[in-house]
Amino acid sequence: MKEIAFDGQFTNEFRNLLRHRMEELCVPKHVVARFLGISNSTISKWQNGLTPACSPKHRPLLQDFFNGHFDQQIRQSSFAFAGEKFQLSTALLPNAERHYRECRDKRVAGQYVEGIIKAVEESLRGLIGELLREPNSLTVIRSLLRYAQG
Repeated sequence: MKEIAFDGQFTNEFRNLLRHRMEELCVPKHVVARFLGISNSTISKWQNGLTPACSPKHRPLLQDFFNGHFDQQIRQSSFAFAGEKFQLSTALLPNAERHYRECRDKRVAGQYVEGIIKAVEESLRGLIGELLREPNSLTVIRSLLRYAQG
C-alpha cells in the first residue's frame, strides 16, 4: 500500500480519511484524541472542517495514524481505557452500599445506587466491546473466565 503524505491541511479527503480510520479501527473519538494528546473537540473540529489545519507538532502523528502505523497501540490503548473505566466504576460499589444504608432519603439513595449500577453496566459493555475487537478476543475471554472461576 502506498504511503499517504499529509501536509497538515484537513481537506475533504483527509476529513473523510480521519473518520474512516477511526471506524476501521472500531475505536471511539476519545481514544484517538487521548492517544494523539488532543481533545475530543479538536478531532470534531477537524472532521467538521471548523479547523482547516493541524498544528505542526501533530502533522507527523496524524500522517502515521493515516498510514496505520499506530493501529496496534491504539487498539491496546482503547482496551486499557475501557479496563480503567470499569475498574473505576466498580470501585464505587462498596461505597454505594454504605451510602444507601446511611442516607435518610431512600429515594435519593436509590438514585445514587442506580447511577453507580448504570456506570458499571456501561463500562462493562465498553470493556466487552473492546475485547470483541481484539484479534485474539476468544483467547482473552477464555482466560478471563478461567481466572474468574478460580
